[in-house]
Amino acid sequence: MTSLILWGLKHSRLFIKIYTIVCLFWLIILITAFTSYILAKLSIENVLASIFAILILGLPPLLVLAFLKRREEKLRRRMPKVDPYILSAVEKIKAMEKYFKGVTSVSWSPVISMAHDALLALLQKMIIDSKGSEGIALIEQLRREKKINLSTLVKILRQFNVIDEDEEKNIEILRDLRNRVVHEDYHPSKEQALWALNLVKTITRKHYPDITL
Repeated sequence: MTSLILWGLKHSRLFIKIYTIVCLFWLIILITAFTSYILAKLSIENVLASIFAILILGLPPLLVLAFLKRREEKLRRRMPKVDPYILSAVEKIKAMEKYFKGVTSVSWSPVISMAHDALLALLQKMIIDSKGSEGIALIEQLRREKKINLSTLVKILRQFNVIDEDEEKNIEILRDLRNRVVHEDYHPSKEQALWALNLVKTITRKHYPDITL
């Protein structure tokens, strides 16, 4: 009962919060009234009758609150659990694939940049998954220090034994390729862009096999 009332009081919806407060006041009134009755006429029969009356009169409003809580929990379970890091990586993978289907321009530079950004999101997610709250704190610290980059993330993941040497090498190759594209006006080939896309998809499938690509 206590957890149910606390759930209602903390709910974001004003209706549920107000309804919970009304239920709480109703219970307080019932308990106060029947306690006074018991003290005035103290007997086992009166105690049992008062408890029964409190349950009969106080339970129905709480049942409505319990129904609302149960329905919300069911809806939450049905909703797909979309992690923002994974969502960002998957969206960029889909955007990259469009370049190879002739939907966008023939320049392959954006594919390299998107592959870099997809890995940036993916590696942050891997750190969080491997270290939980400690990983979240670490990502926040890196963000404050403006150190969210592939080299830093790869170094951390290697320390945590989350990625292997081959993955580290390939990610660093992609980082170098992206830097050339951004800072040196390098124009990558279709083969390089395809390699970048496949690298991101391979790492995603390896560490998150449940993700549909």
